Amino acid sequence: MTSWWTRFRELTNDGKCDSPQFRVVARDNGIAIEGRLSDGGDGSIVLPWTAVSQVVAYKRDVYAGDLICLGIELDGQRVVELDETMQGWQEFIEALPVYLAGAMSPEEIFVRLVAEDNPSNNVTVFLREELETQKVVSEISDSHG
Repeated sequence: MTSWWTRFRELTNDGKCDSPQFRVVARDNGIAIEGRLSDGGDGSIVLPWTAVSQVVAYKRDVYAGDLICLGIELDGQRVVELDETMQGWQEFIEALPVYLAGAMSPEEIFVRLVAEDNPSNNVTVFLREELETQKVVSEISDSHG
């Protein structure tokens, strides 16, 4: 059986969605990315919500302005990039807080990323709680030598 990562790489261009030809949909079982495969057929992949360890919003500088992107870290290992030119983008980011408890709303993402002075150019939209706990424990351990 083909792994979801192998299937995703087949569907996309090695994990990079060529935006307008792909659709992103928030489903009960995960993030669905639908599009045309390299062999010309249609394909889709569902990335399970339980695999999402972190979501970070950031801006990419493109010739005519900024492109809002989401980096979605899966199982703490791989990152999938989605962007605002993808079909279904608005509905998808509106659904993030529904499926990922504690995730920022689209409005909060926009304010923190675009409206506020944000020198880091990125905003953590969601961080799985156990990862945050591990980070705090690690910082405490580091501070005590």
